[in-house]
Amino acid sequence: MAPECMKTTIHANELSDVFSFGIVMWEIFSLGDTPYPDIQSRDVDSKLKQGYKMKKPEYCDDAFYKIMLKCWHYHPNKRSGFAEVKDQLSHMFQEGPSEEHYYRSNDL
Repeated sequence: MAPECMKTTIHANELSDVFSFGIVMWEIFSLGDTPYPDIQSRDVDSKLKQGYKMKKPEYCDDAFYKIMLKCWHYHPNKRSGFAEVKDQLSHMFQEGPSEEHYYRSNDL
């Protein structure tokens, strides 16, 4: 949940959803871990206000983590919008994965 929605959803908007999308990305790349490990729910907002960011998941490429970080700005006006996130993801998928992510069948 975006910081601006933790007390009330009056200020919820697309940028709040962008924050949540970054959290979902983190959950996917962490293979279903619970967000904000080792932080009590009541402390999440104050930690975010202090600049806390979750660590990059083990199976996450730096480029994906960079998108997550852009989604997680505490102040909504500093977050990427969905159009920018979509463009970044589209660009990454057009480039395709590097050769190191493939196994050659004769190598198995």
